[in-house]
Amino acid sequence: MRVISDLPLRLRWQNKSRDIHYIIRHLTETLGTDNLAESHLQVANELFYRNKAAWLVGKLITPSGTLPFLLPIHQTDDGELFIDTCLTTTAEASIVFGFARSYFMVYAPLPAALVEWLREILPGKTTAELYMAIAARSTPKPKATANISFIYRAVMSSSLKRRVFVEW
Repeated sequence: MRVISDLPLRLRWQNKSRDIHYIIRHLTETLGTDNLAESHLQVANELFYRNKAAWLVGKLITPSGTLPFLLPIHQTDDGELFIDTCLTTTAEASIVFGFARSYFMVYAPLPAALVEWLREILPGKTTAELYMAIAARSTPKPKATANISFIYRAVMSSSLKRRVFVEW
């Protein structure tokens, strides 16, 4: 999985090939080999940080629909990185982004675009919950809603889209 190898992390991996093997095995068991072969991945351009983990947040686009793709990256006591699970259901993603949990720290110069991008994998979350989940200090004010919608449409229809997510 090139997406893991391309992560901008400086620490060594405990066993990257093991982690990739577990992720592929989970995806194969969940989707089936043929469905997985016809799928592609979109990942947020930035890692999401919360507590002691960095999260790779993405969407797995399959022939039968879009699934969340969440990988928590942890650090061992020896300072090595490992991925302890691969979450691919809306229910799991909803728990990770739950209101009772602390928010994520994520660099989001266009938070409205990121919130809209997350909406597909978190359909049960309100706009306010999504803004809070990514540590955006406030939700859009009614007067600014038209501007945010315009900016979002412009971003998603242009090359600026790459700032929100990357396709693999």
